[in-house]
Amino acid sequence: MFQLTTKSVLRALAFFGLAGSSSLIASPMLTLSDNAAVYFVGSASVTSDSNVAYSNENESDDIIFDIQPGFELVAGSPETGADFSLVAAYGIRRYMDFDEFDAELPSVAANATFKSPKSTTKATASYIETQAENRRGIRGVVLKSAITNVGISTDYAATAKSSVAGGVSYDNTSRDTFGSDYSSLSIPVNVYYAATEKLDAGVGYRYRNTSLDGGVFGDRISHFVNVGVRGELSPKLVSDLKVGFQSTDIDGGDNFDGLALDAKLTYMASDKGSADIVLSKDVMVGFAGDVIDNFSTAVSANYLFTPGLSGSAMLVIGTDTYEGTAREDDYMVFQVGAVYSPTYFMSVEAGYVFIENDSNIEGLDFTKNSLIMSVSMRY
Repeated sequence: MFQLTTKSVLRALAFFGLAGSSSLIASPMLTLSDNAAVYFVGSASVTSDSNVAYSNENESDDIIFDIQPGFELVAGSPETGADFSLVAAYGIRRYMDFDEFDAELPSVAANATFKSPKSTTKATASYIETQAENRRGIRGVVLKSAITNVGISTDYAATAKSSVAGGVSYDNTSRDTFGSDYSSLSIPVNVYYAATEKLDAGVGYRYRNTSLDGGVFGDRISHFVNVGVRGELSPKLVSDLKVGFQSTDIDGGDNFDGLALDAKLTYMASDKGSADIVLSKDVMVGFAGDVIDNFSTAVSANYLFTPGLSGSAMLVIGTDTYEGTAREDDYMVFQVGAVYSPTYFMSVEAGYVFIENDSNIEGLDFTKNSLIMSVSMRY
């Protein structure tokens, strides 16, 4: 249910959506050819939220209803060396009491993979409107953001023992009414050498240019030089780790230098269970364009009880240190859930989320409890 990556840690609340329905095995609504089909995908959920506006005082509880119909196009096959998927959906969110927070949330996401004997190339593009994760935002309001992402990455086997992994990605976040809009261009390149038959070691570099529209600080450019390993540390333990030094030049502020970390460890306990650990230390953009030194640790576990029933849990603990100010936030996100698939085209999901933010600035603390029930279909 939960698949941990560094981005998923930063967006830990963006779950219980169409991503769950795409894993269902179903007959297509429309078959276009031997290698292409169209599916109807959709989800409906109800959420009981103890603090919809992330308030420190006068917490506002509400019941939230979400309906998200959409379509999925899939094409390609292993024989062709290419596959493609496109999911388009239109989310409708309604609050029982606080209807001023009602929103329409359209989204579209495309993924493509191309394989050859020496390389694997992946391309992604998405546009998502969301109300997820307002922890760093203004207390007492629920805001909508539009997030655009385009990226391409490739892993090329240059020789029998060496490979090059690189790519380009562009992200843009546009916020409704409040906060700073920003965009980021990232170009990572890593060169690996086969230290053992199943473990690669290498060096890498990432260039990132972030542009802000408004905010307390201006544009920033960062350079991340790292060493890394990827592959099997043991038959059941897989790693993808990058650690190194990052230097960030900030327009209108002091330069920020220090350790940066992007690491994931996956332990495959059995065919039914697995666990992930993700460590991240990076310079992030705050809600008002602040410079945030973020460090987070996330642990998740998944277990398949029966072919139709699975459970999962995730714990995220992190610290945001705001450069140039005295603010420091310690936060925790805990999620637990279960998925039951009574038929091949439908799944029922139940989950609980607890969020706590502990800040040294008065008025920025809060706690939040959410209970979610959802149904997803793919047909």
